[in-house]
Amino acid sequence: MGDQTAKQDEGKLRLSLVPPQIIRDVAEVREYGCKKYKDPDNWKRVEIKRYRDAAYRHLLAYIEDPAGKDEESGIEHYKHLACNLAFICELEKKGVEMESLNLNDRIKVKLTPLGVTIFYHQYDDLLKDHPQITSIKPRMPQIDKDGYTNFQLWSFIQLYGDYIHMGADQVIEDNRIYFETVKEE
Repeated sequence: MGDQTAKQDEGKLRLSLVPPQIIRDVAEVREYGCKKYKDPDNWKRVEIKRYRDAAYRHLLAYIEDPAGKDEESGIEHYKHLACNLAFICELEKKGVEMESLNLNDRIKVKLTPLGVTIFYHQYDDLLKDHPQITSIKPRMPQIDKDGYTNFQLWSFIQLYGDYIHMGADQVIEDNRIYFETVKEE
């Protein structure tokens, strides 16, 4: 074996100490999640408290029955526990970060029936006040195969801003806005 004194490993994590089975177990749960939610990054948009609760539920289920499996996925509870802990580790590592948004950024939302109605009738007042305008016709929003409608952020704010406040009927499902991001390689 060559001279190992030239390699400076002091202070670096020895990842070979991690049992590889945990990686396989987390991957199994992630594969299931990707099929279910159709978005490999959806876990990043979930509050950490929900992962803590899920980890606790799977831990209790595992303690009660070490061979038990999650009813929905059919995957062992300890694997779900490992996956939830992986998410918690990643989210705790990141902490709270500020992110800048550009009003021209593209977003996608799942409109509620009220949101669709507002979209359809967005030009009603303009057309009533200016009957000479004939080029604008009411139209339904374009909804993709996964149920999302795309907007530029400024356009969404302009159209729905007056409808989004505490106690109002929801115009988007789960009050969630998804931002399109470009992954850097």
